[in-house]
Amino acid sequence: MARYRRQQNESEVYGKIIARLLHAGAWENLQRVIVKLHPSDLADAVLVLSGADRDILLPRLLKNQKLGDTLLEMHEDLRIEVVASMSDDLIARLIVEMHSDD
Repeated sequence: MARYRRQQNESEVYGKIIARLLHAGAWENLQRVIVKLHPSDLADAVLVLSGADRDILLPRLLKNQKLGDTLLEMHEDLRIEVVASMSDDLIARLIVEMHSDD
């Protein structure tokens, strides 16, 4: 139970850090955070972001080739919600970037 709480707290922290960087327009710092985080951590962080913040973050994850892996790490309900909110262009670019078995 303590491990779950720690993971939940880390997700909230990652989400807050990402949101602050998005709002500040600190793209280079955001880039560094994206590169360092595992897709499962990014998936958890997306949970705490607003829809507007997700819309800004998702193309940046694609640019770093982490969007597909991050989506695969998400709970199915959230994944459906996120994909439904994505533009057709972003979905098309994601499909091109993903591994064929995903």
